[in-house]
Amino acid sequence: MKKAIFLFVFVLITTNGFAINITLTTDNLLGVKKKIASSILFVKPTGSGMQDGSSWENASSDIQAMINIASPNTQIWIAAGTYKPIRPANNLGVIELNNRDNAFVMKDNVSLYGGFSGVETSVDERDIIANPTVLSGDFNEDDVVAGIGKTLTISNSAENAHHVIINRGTVTIDGLKIAGGAANGGFTIQIGNSSINSAYGGGIFNINGTLTLSNVIFTANTATDLGAGIYTINGTLILNNCSVNQNLNIMKYGGGIYQQSGNISMHNCEVMGNYSRNMSGGGIYFYVGTVSINNSNISHNATNLTGGGIHNYLGTLNLLNSVISNNSANSSGGGIVSQQFVNTVTKITNCTISKNISQYVGGVVGNAQFRNSIVWSNISDYYETNGTNFQPTIMYHSIIEGLNIGGSGSGNIDGTNPSLLVFTDSQNNDFSLASGSSLIDAGSNTLYENEGGNLILDKDIAANPRLVNVNIDLGAYEFGGEMSVPDINKKEIIIYPNPVKDILSFSEEVSNIRITDISGRTVKEIFTKGKLVNVANLAKGSYIITAVGKSGERINRKFIKE
Repeated sequence: MKKAIFLFVFVLITTNGFAINITLTTDNLLGVKKKIASSILFVKPTGSGMQDGSSWENASSDIQAMINIASPNTQIWIAAGTYKPIRPANNLGVIELNNRDNAFVMKDNVSLYGGFSGVETSVDERDIIANPTVLSGDFNEDDVVAGIGKTLTISNSAENAHHVIINRGTVTIDGLKIAGGAANGGFTIQIGNSSINSAYGGGIFNINGTLTLSNVIFTANTATDLGAGIYTINGTLILNNCSVNQNLNIMKYGGGIYQQSGNISMHNCEVMGNYSRNMSGGGIYFYVGTVSINNSNISHNATNLTGGGIHNYLGTLNLLNSVISNNSANSSGGGIVSQQFVNTVTKITNCTISKNISQYVGGVVGNAQFRNSIVWSNISDYYETNGTNFQPTIMYHSIIEGLNIGGSGSGNIDGTNPSLLVFTDSQNNDFSLASGSSLIDAGSNTLYENEGGNLILDKDIAANPRLVNVNIDLGAYEFGGEMSVPDINKKEIIIYPNPVKDILSFSEEVSNIRITDISGRTVKEIFTKGKLVNVANLAKGSYIITAVGKSGERINRKFIKE
């Protein structure tokens, strides 16, 4: 009988000026089994050196192997590149290339950070725009994505992994793009005590986990059942500076996100261009639980049934400082559906709901509450009102197009005046308030603070101070000197087209152009004078562009890069 020999080695490695403690445990001289426990593990696309993940010089190429050996509170730093799952989700000890059951399976208290070039010594040194890091389920790298919303198609995904990521613990994911998951088939695999349905959650399948996502993009994922981009059940999902765009649910609910019996908190995010082809919730569908959305943009999503932007079924929806626009539904609720049950609550505070389309109600369907909000320029094809299909029981300091409900609550504005001055340029998706609009300073500070807002610290949807004058404005945009030309005799400078694919145009010559992403990071600067800006190399998403006009006026606009 062979005698087992145990070797314990303590190593102190210094790399790029900082130390990492690593403990290696080997249970035989051949080193068949090895456990590395450290605060940081490193990954590069092709690996390097010993490939044990101990440093950038010895980076592994196998993300899952690093997750497997990581101890609690470990960060896994991932250099720019595209990574595919190579291990079956229910058998992580083996490698099986192109197995559709492969996924990156997270471990409790182990975090993933992308956006590195491969030399950094701290997370703060990353540049996630310059160093895109992609986790992809597209094994053949041949997926074709075309269109947004109702025109969205994703083809060549038959061989893709069912899920890109599976999570059951408390995990942080930061600075990654998650793409190419194709959830279909409807069978289950078992991971521990959790059953994972292959038709749920093409991008992420989160069950009973607390998942914090920052600077993460979900795109080009599909599902035949629930949640093409994200599926979460009995868990907590926290999204900061994230984008969920162009995900496709082929059969059922949640083109972008599906949540059941849990909580979602979303801040400074966009849910854009997703499609639920046959059922409801083009952008977001949730059943029971609470969804809180702040300073976010829900736009250009579509469904063939109800709730183009958001469908709330027996849950609580809290919307603050957000824009719901350009969503569509073939049946009703182009913007939002709040199904009329006793336990369904939808609170809309300082939001702008505009240019949503459906057959029966373009804006909001159901028992929603409105505070300091605007429902305007929505479209319905048939007999129902464009804004909402009911007389709100709770409505203060708000306006709904087509409704004269000034007496149903204090501070409301008559919405039956078709010539009312509301937006700067809604035709080009500029929903900032027009100079001279009666909606400026027409809100209630108390209502805003009662719904969780902070008038001192909060920003509006365009990252400007939420309070400029004595009273807050209606809607998601606060009118201020930086948002519009103060002299009404000056010609308004506009940007077009919006959304834009490649060339963004100003209506007249400007200078000192700066573009920032949703996290506030500057992604492009042009100091010479001109009217055209090439944005073709920007990732899809929402951006803020600022510039200075010929007369010295400062322009501040939000645009969407397709």
